[in-house]
Order: sequence, then C-alpha cells, then structure tokens
Amino acid sequence: MEELLLNKLKALYDIESVIIDNLPKLAEAATDNDLKKVLNDHLKETKDQSKRLEEAFKLLGETPDRLESEAIRGLVKDAEWCVENIEEGDQLDLALIGAASYVEHYEMAGYNSARMLAEASAESEVADLLDATFTEEETADMKLSDLATIISGRLSS
Repeated sequence: MEELLLNKLKALYDIESVIIDNLPKLAEAATDNDLKKVLNDHLKETKDQSKRLEEAFKLLGETPDRLESEAIRGLVKDAEWCVENIEEGDQLDLALIGAASYVEHYEMAGYNSARMLAEASAESEVADLLDATFTEEETADMKLSDLATIISGRLSS
C-alpha cells in the first residue's frame, strides 16, 4: 500500500511541476482580468502544493521524485491548442477556463485517491496535507466555474 501511495505522490509531484511550468502561459493568454488573477493566484497556490508534497515525502522518509504523468501533458496540449487556435476575447477565456477545469478535476481525483491511500496506510499527517490541497483545488475549480458563468453571460447578451 505504501508503494502505491508513494507512486501516487510522485505522479502528483510531476503534475504540479508541469502546471507550474505552464500556468503562466494560460494567465498571459487570458483576456479577462479576473481570469488572469485567478490563474496567477492559483500558480502561487500550486507552488505551495508542491512544497506540501515535498513535506509528505519527508514524512514518509522519502526523497521527492517525479513519476511522469502523460495525462497532464495531454491536458496541457489541449490548453495550448486553445491559445493557438481561438481568437482572443471571451471565447478564448471560456476555452481556457474549460482547460483549467479539466486540470482541476484531474488533480482533485489524484489528491482524493492519494488521501485514501494515506488513510489506509495510517499516514494521517500525509492524509491531512493531501486533504488541504484537495480543498484548494475544489475552491479553484469553483472560482473558474463562477467566472465561466459571468463570461458566458456576456457572450449571450
């Protein structure tokens, strides 16, 4: 069970690293100032989440390491396609929100799974760290959803 947890943490560490590298590109491409702010704020949170994973590795007596996640790379390619192929404005912002929401849901699934593994392994401190990040990911997704409602309202008027 602990090996499975460790592999999940390594994958999450890779996911957060990829997001840290790519989230600034989405924020730069966004045209809505509120969306830029949400993405930039989440970048700061993501850096903290990466540090939280490093703490989880330490609690397990392990060195932080990455296990490459192809899924996050596919989600990043989807976001890049949006930036390259959708004209700037509300439509691009909605597409970016959709791409970011895909990532948030992927992360929530990963953190929830890792939290359950930590609980099953009696690693309550690790589970608490993972739960804190899960909650942040949920909040980020809600902010994106709220912005999507506002922006889509502008498009339909």
